[in-house]
Amino acid sequence: MFGLSKRERLQRAADRGDAESQMCLGYAYQIGQGVQQDYAEALKWYRLGAAQGHPGCQCNLGVMYQNGGGVPQNYREAANLFYQAAVQGYAPAQFNLAGLYSTGRGVPLDDAEAVKWYRKAAEQGVAAARDILESFEQEGRGTAQPSLHARAEQGDARAQCQLGNLYEDGREVPQDLLTAAKWYCLAAEQGSAPGQYYLGKLYYDGRGVSPELCKCCQMVAQSC
Repeated sequence: MFGLSKRERLQRAADRGDAESQMCLGYAYQIGQGVQQDYAEALKWYRLGAAQGHPGCQCNLGVMYQNGGGVPQNYREAANLFYQAAVQGYAPAQFNLAGLYSTGRGVPLDDAEAVKWYRKAAEQGVAAARDILESFEQEGRGTAQPSLHARAEQGDARAQCQLGNLYEDGREVPQDLLTAAKWYCLAAEQGSAPGQYYLGKLYYDGRGVSPELCKCCQMVAQSC
């Protein structure tokens, strides 16, 4: 190996099947470090390393699927790759997997699972995971406290309005104005002023709500 450049040594090691070198070479091609950026080459080396069970390759390949780098965006495949690396204790994959669970991309929306993986990443020193866990704790997400949806189902008008906001804005769940109106309506029927306001605003803005949707819409329309 005497006289060979670092890049050449890395290439030879990757060619011999060294998974760590395959990850490093894939990353170099992914970001264009010392070589011309080439997503196809990055994918090639990540896949070779991932096939050997290398968590770094699995995680980086997952990122490319998550972002649509050189491949069609595929959150489900990203989640699968993150999981393979996460169960090996690879902190970046644990963090990324938690992010998918917290947004419901590629996996079901599940705050408890998100907290589980954020906690594992935080225990390995990922500062961003600690910050997110703190915000989850303040919001009561993923804890023993009933979920927002459960509290809304139990008749908590404030939770119904909050859930309606999420569906109206498409935050954490796919945007669904009819479902947003349903939760606003349930809150409004309990005399919730915010629920009446949000429902009335949907109606008067013509955003997916008609006065025939429910008696509550008619009530709000008549009172505004």
